[in-house]
Amino acid sequence: MAEISFERGLITRRDRGSLPKGALLSAQGVRYKLGDPFALYTVPQRALLGDTGDAGASKGLALCLFDDGGQNKILSLNGTTLYAADPLVGTFTPLRSGLDSANAHLSVTHRDNRWYIATGLDPLLVLKSDGSVRPAGMLAPDTQPIVTTSAPAIQTLGADVVIPPPSGSAVFTDPSKVGDLDKDTFAYVTSAAPTIPAIQRWTWSTGVAVSRKVSVSWRLAGGMSLFGQRTWGIGGKTGTGYVVQVTWRYSTDAGATWKLLAETREYSQAMPEVEELKFTSEVALTSLVIEATFQYIIGASQASMQVFDIRATEGAAIGAFTPTTGFKYAFMEYNAADDIRSPWGPISALVSGSMAIATMPLPTAPKNAGTTHYVVLRTSDGGSAPAQLGELTTLPITETAFTDDFSARGPTAQPRPIVPFQQIADSSAAEGFIYLPRDHEPPALAFVAHFRGGLVGLSDQFPRALPYSEAGLPESWPETNWFENFPLPENDELVAVVQVGEAMIVGAKGTILVLPDLPRVNVEGVVTFSEARPLLGQPGVVGRKALIAYTHNSESRAAWVSRNGIRDTDALQSRLLTRDLDWSQITAEWTPSTVGLSWDEEHTELKMYYDSSSGRKVLRVHMGEGTVKITGPDPASVVTSVAGDIGGVLRRFGASSVDGKVYREEVGVPEAVSFETDDIYGRSEIQVPWGLLNHSDFGAARTATIVSALRHDQSEIEKVVPHSLKLHRGGKTLFWVNRWGSSYRLRVDYSGAGHGSFQSAELLNVIETGLVGRTA
Repeated sequence: MAEISFERGLITRRDRGSLPKGALLSAQGVRYKLGDPFALYTVPQRALLGDTGDAGASKGLALCLFDDGGQNKILSLNGTTLYAADPLVGTFTPLRSGLDSANAHLSVTHRDNRWYIATGLDPLLVLKSDGSVRPAGMLAPDTQPIVTTSAPAIQTLGADVVIPPPSGSAVFTDPSKVGDLDKDTFAYVTSAAPTIPAIQRWTWSTGVAVSRKVSVSWRLAGGMSLFGQRTWGIGGKTGTGYVVQVTWRYSTDAGATWKLLAETREYSQAMPEVEELKFTSEVALTSLVIEATFQYIIGASQASMQVFDIRATEGAAIGAFTPTTGFKYAFMEYNAADDIRSPWGPISALVSGSMAIATMPLPTAPKNAGTTHYVVLRTSDGGSAPAQLGELTTLPITETAFTDDFSARGPTAQPRPIVPFQQIADSSAAEGFIYLPRDHEPPALAFVAHFRGGLVGLSDQFPRALPYSEAGLPESWPETNWFENFPLPENDELVAVVQVGEAMIVGAKGTILVLPDLPRVNVEGVVTFSEARPLLGQPGVVGRKALIAYTHNSESRAAWVSRNGIRDTDALQSRLLTRDLDWSQITAEWTPSTVGLSWDEEHTELKMYYDSSSGRKVLRVHMGEGTVKITGPDPASVVTSVAGDIGGVLRRFGASSVDGKVYREEVGVPEAVSFETDDIYGRSEIQVPWGLLNHSDFGAARTATIVSALRHDQSEIEKVVPHSLKLHRGGKTLFWVNRWGSSYRLRVDYSGAGHGSFQSAELLNVIETGLVGRTA
């Protein structure tokens, strides 16, 4: 009996006379699986997930999964449109249109439950968990503040008109005392148990429509311990305190519509403090109404709300003064929904001379679509800008102007916090430093990845540089954060980057480099040093989709496709994974720029997709048990594949290489199977009467074709014996041969609907006789 194993995979590099046992001459439609290194398994085909409707092939596919409650998306870049769909539904709609037609790649990375999307020549995008998308970062405003000064007289008017409370509400005691401009007197309401809310409203008897500062002073009193806090005494323990709801609203149209000023659920305090609410009013005071609502929620002691003062002030908060040098102003834009801000805009001219207030108009429209507020900046008297620009106030973009009355920050006080900037030591600068915005917007990126707490990218416009964000601030890319000190030969350029362990693998066209860290600006304004180290002797990467990071056997590694094979590294040592292949057979027909590499965690295999002269193909490199085994190349209709755990199930997706379709990968019936073993020789000619094929159960009515080929060395005549074999029962199935020859070779073809595996074959009752043949 002679056994034929299938365990060594495809080997095309060696002469057929020196192939090891178990080598395959071809291996289409099969793969190896983790835990079973001897059998060949069928590979499922694909099913349509959805169609973008775009006639062009996908330039890239990405699976963006969010934390629980987020809207998972699968993205495909086709033509000038980025399409998105729920990966479980597949209904694609445009997520971003009008992108640059020269974009050739889609790259994404994840940070803080947001996905950052690079397409090439367009701004970096942010995909949020609610399914919305926006440009990353914010542009600096381009409006220079025009500041005017004046010294108007101060006029303060108290809210001297008490409006009767709504029907059915409790009332305040002494409500008229809030308008007497005496901060020691107050109106109040007291309660010791849940009851109907107390509502009180105030307005003014006079006051034309000018800009005024309106302020409300109030506090809670009563109950000297937190509700639920226990104090021990002679008789045992007690719980005192209360919880109340306080709401402040105001109306600028005599009570027709309302705006919320403050709403808070207050707990009793041992030392109650006076709170002050402020806003700016431009309407006539006779149309301005202030409303207070007090609601006792729960408690074991008395609570009292005291309203001391409601006043409107016109004019300066302080007397006229002349600064020693003067002030400078600027502003930033702020997106409160995403908590990001722009760099500061143009700085105003020096504001000097006698003044009591300084007024600056705000832009009629913000620079950035997501802006919700303007952040007003100012120096102290004589302070330099931008080094001493600090925040004065934050205003909604509905405000049209800002008046600095120097009450919040006096003329000599430094406004804080200081604007975020990078201080770079420079002996040629007037102050010994140059100051650059920390929150500079990201550049247009063709590739984006995560490293050292921030993002890194590659740019089509600057192919030999690596820009990166501040650590912890993925949307802040200072102008200093560009690493260019790569030891690259002339005409080389960076292609892709991935993180492996604590280092970053940087793939260039001609070489592979390791970057252990990124330069940062330290507190002295000095840029720290970092040096890229080349992996000696390692060729470069053929395309942006051809370098990936993966984890195998608890090791972090990177794999890439070079012009002479697929390689991998742990950032220290590297190896060639495709040494068993005659790589020239692939390079003779491939288009390197079309290569896409992906990692299948479940099957522990690398998959290399590429365009060839005979169509799109995929090569599988199995990494399971410490030995590399290769199958394929098989026909493929997708650009590359992506995978992720959705609802506890590993799901794979692929984007069409010819149109806008997106597929669910590895579902449905198997790919067509065809694999062929190496020749088996005896010491002389052999007669093979029978054979056995070891296989699993493929299901009822499943058949394979077994092709036995016996070749005579002397005559060079080959006899081929096909035999149809039923695969509906697992085990050993007998097939008929009954031929003579110098060597024997086996081929198995299968194209049924059932899945299964082929373990090995056996030749039974082999007889050696006749002329001496070649031995192997």
